[in-house]
Amino acid sequence: MAYTGGKTLATQTTMFEEITWEEGPASDWVRDADVGVAGAPPGVSMGLPATSEEAIDGRTPYWEFTYRIDSAEGLVITNAVARGTQHSTSGTLSTERVFQRIDFTDLVITFADNSSATFNVGRALTDARSSFQFRRHGARHTVTPNDRLMQYGLCLTLFDNVLSGSGTCDVRLEMVVVFRGAINDFDPGGVPVAMGCYPQLAWTWSAENASKRVERFRGSVRLTVDNVMAGEHTGHGGGHAPAANIAGLYADSNASFMNLGKMFSLDDAIFNSRASVYGLTTIGGRLMGLPASWGMVFDYIKANFTTEKEVVGVYGPNDGNFYRATTLRRANYVWPAGPVLLQYNAFVVIKVDRQGQYDNIHLHADMGRPDKQGNIQIHAPFCGHSCVHMHWRWSGIAGRGGGDRAWYYNGWSNPAGGVPAAHTTPGAPLIPPNQRLHVAICAPRAARFNVDHIINPAAPAALPVRNKVIWYCSDILQPAAGQRQVICEHGMGWAYRYAMQNESAAVDGMTGITAFRPLLVSAPATQAEMSDFFEEYIYPGFRYYNSAGTMINQVPDGTYDRTHVWGGTTPATPIKGEDL
Repeated sequence: MAYTGGKTLATQTTMFEEITWEEGPASDWVRDADVGVAGAPPGVSMGLPATSEEAIDGRTPYWEFTYRIDSAEGLVITNAVARGTQHSTSGTLSTERVFQRIDFTDLVITFADNSSATFNVGRALTDARSSFQFRRHGARHTVTPNDRLMQYGLCLTLFDNVLSGSGTCDVRLEMVVVFRGAINDFDPGGVPVAMGCYPQLAWTWSAENASKRVERFRGSVRLTVDNVMAGEHTGHGGGHAPAANIAGLYADSNASFMNLGKMFSLDDAIFNSRASVYGLTTIGGRLMGLPASWGMVFDYIKANFTTEKEVVGVYGPNDGNFYRATTLRRANYVWPAGPVLLQYNAFVVIKVDRQGQYDNIHLHADMGRPDKQGNIQIHAPFCGHSCVHMHWRWSGIAGRGGGDRAWYYNGWSNPAGGVPAAHTTPGAPLIPPNQRLHVAICAPRAARFNVDHIINPAAPAALPVRNKVIWYCSDILQPAAGQRQVICEHGMGWAYRYAMQNESAAVDGMTGITAFRPLLVSAPATQAEMSDFFEEYIYPGFRYYNSAGTMINQVPDGTYDRTHVWGGTTPATPIKGEDL
């Protein structure tokens, strides 16, 4: 599948606009009324082979939800569930809860004189130019061949003079949600089978008769998750998992596949390529190459945290060296902690331009029991146990290893290289370079803490065990008049199972590694068995440094700051990975 959109800062589009919709009810709409969307949409399809359990069972997974055009909030989605995702012996389609609520907030316009206005949704709904579209069954025409998995699209377009009563500044705001069907193309290995969701905002302002020039737009997408383990999966014949989920933030590595000795003379004597060190991990006394282990994929993580956390996802134009580095963003760490053993624990972290503190969220079902080492199970990478995935940056290796879908993992080019364009640069953030992104995983709340923070950084609240909120806030700086500015263009995925051997070469390879699958253990033959296989063998094998001694994670927590002297001098202030 090739990308043909050619998107630049001047030609941004929402996912709704990139789809040719084949069916749709009339576009008339009623405010403040809940509208239920149930049953399989016309033309529903999936990107899975005829040998999949879904096809054999005669079920094609689809989305159901309720929408509302709210006088105060605009477009709101509630009770979004996936139907037909799990094999059922009861004769009824399975139902898995995914999102309790999707909504939009922080709708603020800042002007060149530093004054600001909040977009008045209620007033905009009375503007004759405003409209609503609800569509079903579409094909994305900006990829070749066209992607025909688009099930539903909703687009509320609002117009308002945001300076009404004191001047003129016409602003258009689009609230968009698009739902996509099931396929295993969310990650470059094709491992999880996921359904897609694109909640987006799009701002445009007009310079015609404008009393003030727009200097910044702000907008937030909020997702209240509701995902738990499917009732059809009881976990190796035991009791059902609790109605809870586990939150994690992850930083994709830019260094794990590099031989840094070829790049920096100070490392010439040190064999520190994680492709060779972490990829050769002792498991059960055998030295095995693990191309997707934590040390290969991530630099650091923040997993299973139970209090709110807010991070910079992507740095913006006012962030100096974080935005366009004149000084290399690099630190040498020793991990695991202890004496410097050169190739065994010499750990390098390198950040690319605009890369923030973390690159993605994996928020997966709680499995209800610890792993083999007695720790809470952490399902990353891949994450197919009812897992909400959101990536705003992928590592360069993802883009280089994604085959004909490599473009999907590539980000926006930097303005220094000419006109910024989407899906062109391996390792770059997936959001335009005139945006700055903050992301919080937090408890449900009506409003942000203050203008600078979503949560109270001095007193983060406890996270609920289930209905956590992903609060995705983007600031768009110096938006050009007449040019649409899209927030959250990359969307997200919800994975409900793992691909089988005939659906993914990566899965076929993993099930054949005897370090993961002992000789007396049969290869997984059903979707349920594959889920158990990942839970029992893959994730513990990927996570830990070795099995000969203490089981510690292959990568540290993002707050780890033990910077050591190998290859250089110890800095006056040790640098945390997430602050590099």
